[in-house]
Amino acid sequence: MGQNGSTQSDGRSERAPSGQQPIFKSRLPGTAKPVRVLAKALERSGAALHSASFSGASSAPDKPKDVRGASFSHPPGENTPKSTTPSVPTPPVSPDQDKVDPTASDNLATLSPPCFRRARPVEESKEAKVIKLQRLLSASNVDLHGLCNLCWSGSPPDYRAMIWRLLLGYTPSHVERREATMARLRKDYLDCVPEHFDSERSDYEDIQWKQIVVDLPRTNPSVALFSHPIIQECLHRILYIWTIRHPATGYVQGINDLATPFLYVFLSELLGPGVITGEGVETLDKASLDIVEADTFHCLTRMLDCVQDNYTFAQKGIQRKIFDLKRLIRRVDAPLHDHLEAQNIDFLQFSFRWMNCLLMRELNLTSTVRVWDAYVSEGVHFPTFHVYVCAAFLVHWSANLQALDFAGTMTFLQHLPTEDWKEDDVEMLLSGVPV
Repeated sequence: MGQNGSTQSDGRSERAPSGQQPIFKSRLPGTAKPVRVLAKALERSGAALHSASFSGASSAPDKPKDVRGASFSHPPGENTPKSTTPSVPTPPVSPDQDKVDPTASDNLATLSPPCFRRARPVEESKEAKVIKLQRLLSASNVDLHGLCNLCWSGSPPDYRAMIWRLLLGYTPSHVERREATMARLRKDYLDCVPEHFDSERSDYEDIQWKQIVVDLPRTNPSVALFSHPIIQECLHRILYIWTIRHPATGYVQGINDLATPFLYVFLSELLGPGVITGEGVETLDKASLDIVEADTFHCLTRMLDCVQDNYTFAQKGIQRKIFDLKRLIRRVDAPLHDHLEAQNIDFLQFSFRWMNCLLMRELNLTSTVRVWDAYVSEGVHFPTFHVYVCAAFLVHWSANLQALDFAGTMTFLQHLPTEDWKEDDVEMLLSGVPV
């Protein structure tokens, strides 16, 4: 499904303000080699990666918006507790922001996402973490910033569904607003089923419908849960209604994969982690399935709102991120970058799927869910964080790749040996378990 075209990125050539901490510096102290290499290289260069996905392009240039610790959009009127973290204002948007000088070797714009710079939680036992989590969740107004910091390093499975709903802005942080808001949002989705899914379709809608039908059997086929007829029907409705309500993008292959972590997490809340085999799905009543389906739709929508330019015409958001990834690898692992160049391997050839599907086709489902704990905690900044994860992921295989020719490299990158990855492997990639 790849789109051909320029892989240049949007950005401005600037130096980081004096004294500014590099990305990952304070968030991930003592990180493992892949991420530590990125942080040190960026510190030496004094520059940080920019991604237009969350740059605040909708804000007026003369009114820079403070997006410190920004979570996903919340229901109207929803307020979150104030953080005591020092404010780091977002640089104002320039009218020339979309102009890139592809010949500039240091053309990384100045932007150190505040969410990356929250202090990383101190390592603690699972029991202590659960106690802190229970204290946070039992408050009349949940401290979302504290919840982000606590759950970035992984959400306890029994609480993950509730945490994701809160951090994605779907569940209100105020307890007294929660029940009414959730009921309204779920009804909003369920009302769309007879209005859109069960009604006559236009020619355009019919094309979208048929493409979704083609992709449904391809959705994470290695996981039995997503081949279950009931789940296939739920996924069909979710994708089609999302498509109708987002005509600017329509359905794009890959969006089907992005719905699966939500389905798995919300079903696990009801049936336990064993639901990954599809066991017990048929025992759920319609009301429970409706809740899972509506929650998946709304959380998927909030996640995709941050990367919508990945799926618009020409998929320029993906092209920018691929260009950012290439520049980042050139900066942090020059031998690997030069090897790929010598083999005439274009980053677009292997990383398009990484950006389009958020590495879901490179990781097993449980590893993806753990990575998404961090993504959800990063809030609207997760698209840039994802580029860094991709860079760390590529650097992780650097030695393997440098020993291969063009054919071997492409085969390796398309079939990475991650099928047996456990949570420890993801922790090593994300949070610094020693190599």
